[in-house]
Amino acid sequence: MPVAASPQLKELRVDRKGPIASVTFRAVTLARPFIAELSEVLRDLEADRSVRAVIFTGQRSVFMTGADRAELSRLQSHRDIDRFLSLPHDLVVRFLTSEKLLVAAINGYCLGGGLEFALACDLRTCASDLREKSGGQLAFLGLPETSLGIVPACGGAYLTFHSAGLSAARRLLFTSAPVSADDALRFGLVDLLFESGELLQETERWIAGILSQCPFSALVQTKKLVNAPVVDGLEKSLALAVAGLKHCCKRGDKDKRLSQSHVNNCRQFRTAGKMFS
Repeated sequence: MPVAASPQLKELRVDRKGPIASVTFRAVTLARPFIAELSEVLRDLEADRSVRAVIFTGQRSVFMTGADRAELSRLQSHRDIDRFLSLPHDLVVRFLTSEKLLVAAINGYCLGGGLEFALACDLRTCASDLREKSGGQLAFLGLPETSLGIVPACGGAYLTFHSAGLSAARRLLFTSAPVSADDALRFGLVDLLFESGELLQETERWIAGILSQCPFSALVQTKKLVNAPVVDGLEKSLALAVAGLKHCCKRGDKDKRLSQSHVNNCRQFRTAGKMFS
């Protein structure tokens, strides 16, 4: 059933099954309207004491592809960058400190800021059966920022290190190469794999089992214990990310690389749309 607290949603959809809310992204980029709406919905769900877990997922072949390229291209001054990062930084910290169990059900392309927000969730499931046109496993999770002339600015370096370890984090960040679901599981980026057609249903079943086994107050307090050192370190990492993005924007490499990447991604997503339809 829909959540009545947010009747005018445009960028996402919210549904409820008992104590579990599912938030489906209609948008495919972390543009300002989407981030503002996600922030509002999270606030509503946090205020609802009957909600104990929130599952985030996307539509069709995309979970979330990261920052909006038009918004990135407009970043010219330090003030622009401070404003651009203020809300997503606040949201990442709220994910880690929320008194709900937050889960990412990664149904398709999960890149850049999309992966950063997924890593800020407590648990992650992922579609296991996404394939290239040739039949090989599709590589659809990654942090491509370095190849775009920028840095992962919403805690991606720090959160990847905590989830996957130093060696895997360096590989993901330095090469900008995406990985498949199997590799994401092996690295520790995701916790469980399910077939795409059953991803949300199986994720809900898994989380319902966790909620039934453990008193919710104990889960919340344990989340605080686990995430407290992560939040402390993340604050320093976010400050470094702001400085890093300012440095990269000053050099001016990003605009040409973003333009070419947009052309390549449009071609890739059109192909993926045929594969997923």
